[in-house]
Amino acid sequence: MTDRQSPEDRSPFPPEIEGGGVVLTLTPNQLYVTFTETPPLERDTFLAQYRLEPVLEKHGSGPRSDLNAVVLGQRWLQSATGENTAPLIAKIRADDRVATATPVYHRADLLPAVTGLSFADHLLVRFQRRSERTRDEISALIEAMGVEDVESMPDAREGPLHLLRLRDPKRQEVFEIVQGFAQSPLVRYAGPDWIQLHSALCATPNDPLFSKQWNLTRIKAPAGWDIEKGSDSIIIAILDADFDLAHPDLVAKYVPAADQLDLLGIGILPDPTLHHGTACAGIAAAEWNNKIGVAGVAPDCLIMPIRCYEKHNLIESNLVRAIDWAVDHGADVISMSWTYTGLPTNVDHAISHAHREGLVLVASSGNCVPSDTTVPCLPRGTVAYPASNPWVIAVGACDLKYRRHDLDSKDKDGKLEKTPWESNYGPELSVVAPSPVDYTTIQNNNWADFWGTSAAAPQVAGLAALLLSFLYRPSSHIPKYVQMNQLVRSIIEETSMQVGPYSYDKEHPNGTWNEEMGYGQIDVAQALRFARDRYTDYLLEHPSMDYAEVAKILFGLTSGGGGVVYGSGKQPVPVDPGWQRLTPLTQHMLLGLALTELARGVNDPEAHRALEQAGREAMERAARQIGHD
Repeated sequence: MTDRQSPEDRSPFPPEIEGGGVVLTLTPNQLYVTFTETPPLERDTFLAQYRLEPVLEKHGSGPRSDLNAVVLGQRWLQSATGENTAPLIAKIRADDRVATATPVYHRADLLPAVTGLSFADHLLVRFQRRSERTRDEISALIEAMGVEDVESMPDAREGPLHLLRLRDPKRQEVFEIVQGFAQSPLVRYAGPDWIQLHSALCATPNDPLFSKQWNLTRIKAPAGWDIEKGSDSIIIAILDADFDLAHPDLVAKYVPAADQLDLLGIGILPDPTLHHGTACAGIAAAEWNNKIGVAGVAPDCLIMPIRCYEKHNLIESNLVRAIDWAVDHGADVISMSWTYTGLPTNVDHAISHAHREGLVLVASSGNCVPSDTTVPCLPRGTVAYPASNPWVIAVGACDLKYRRHDLDSKDKDGKLEKTPWESNYGPELSVVAPSPVDYTTIQNNNWADFWGTSAAAPQVAGLAALLLSFLYRPSSHIPKYVQMNQLVRSIIEETSMQVGPYSYDKEHPNGTWNEEMGYGQIDVAQALRFARDRYTDYLLEHPSMDYAEVAKILFGLTSGGGGVVYGSGKQPVPVDPGWQRLTPLTQHMLLGLALTELARGVNDPEAHRALEQAGREAMERAARQIGHD
């Protein structure tokens, strides 16, 4: 463990602690308390006395609510007024109700996820191998430091690791004792016995069928949920044939009745012979962590049900009305898991209008099912309409083997599927998503499998809703000239995984592309990381190790680090002798910092803007490099 605070400004609680490539940052308004045998009511009195309140993890960060609700005698607390709790800790330690009180640290590199790490009255010390030092010397040092040996964990190669406990945790400071051990030649490592206060479960919901939703794991949705689970201000309009409005996994997710639409005049009711719209709604945004059924890709977003056809009869005017309704009633994303073979002119106008209004439009590329003569197969290499419209994200399907789903695709048991089908593909294809899905919502309060590109499209609609939820945060910085729906589409396409035995060798606007797979299979986690790193201050506010090293070089803080100067040729000139040994990522970041810093001292508005723009572009190149690593 390395204390990154300078000796002249040392305090009992270092502002940053580094070890093993991880940096922990002090959370000034939080603390961790363990109580003596104090009645629960007395603990509530304690909180009120010191103006403290529990730290709650974000809703749905695991099947438990938070540490405060499940671990007796321990509390992860924060100042109710947002004040620094460090001055309080000494006072709290003197309270007879308290066994230990310690500061809390967080992982700034994992924001906006809520993280908390602290310790109580234990520390870990690894000593040199006993062949070099005697047991008596180690015991003498432990005694001299005022701690007791709780347990020794032998390690012949790395040296024994001892779990030690403070003898007087109300008066002893763990960090002071750690530093005392670190100064001894007997010691290889010394640090607190860190306690992770936040959930150890990676955004895993308690929905009983979640473990069988292989598609969510494949598109890395759980890892993405650590960044964004959606917002009830983002609405996904599902244009389809039926909806079960009372389904327990969906009932809380629908927009108010005034914003729902039934174009058939018989009410939005579940069709006993069809569950298409209900299934799509569940894939996109079924409620999660409610101990019921499944989880949707965007579990905290809302659903706008629009019933615009019944089984096979799509009426052109109804499609136009459905799209216009979604626009006029506040939808952000439109998901269309159907194909239309009529003249597209009027529907095209509605789609263009929706795109101009900023909506993200998603549609399935269509299926070919040779055994179903009621649905014609399009010529090979043809994407069905409306997915073929240029303003629509056309979504195909990939199977368990990371291949375009075709007639030879097999199920999990290695057998050909009961109903062989192919995913349409062609020049308009954007991305693919897994299908079939094992479970989603269906009518009669039930769950079942669902297949076809109809199951793929709402996964992409859910990802679009997650991106919008994140990008509309106040902390995001989107240039005014950027149209949000175009940005969301480009992020989805740029961050997709190029999977399967295909050559992605055709240059397209957002990267290389393949006719059967588009830009590849969607990657929820990578898309959200890309949005976070490029369109927020994340990289600047929460520096990585590369960034920290760059800053040291830039300002001449490392040996021989002369930084970067602005030369006579009006170009940034690296003068650090180690420049050529830096990675391209580090060079981009360094140049970005240099140009941004130089812009501050330039009064001419045009030159100032040019330097700032050049600096941003260099940092964006670095961010893109991080995103691809």
